[in-house]
Amino acid sequence: MAPKKGVKIATKKKTEKVMNPLFEKRQEQFDISGALPPKKDVHRFVRWPQVVRIQRKRRILKQRLKLR
Repeated sequence: MAPKKGVKIATKKKTEKVMNPLFEKRQEQFDISGALPPKKDVHRFVRWPQVVRIQRKRRILKQRLKLR
């Protein structure tokens, strides 16, 4: 619904935050003397048992053969 004529709409003014230079955020550095990098999900790169690998390969192979 459109505002009526003669009615002013209140607008929000953006206020800038005053930053203290002592607490300025810096980029993280993951070099030798720096911080540790964030943890990664290595679930895919786990060495799976041979039985599991064969099962998965067989399933994918059958799916691909069904398509043709």
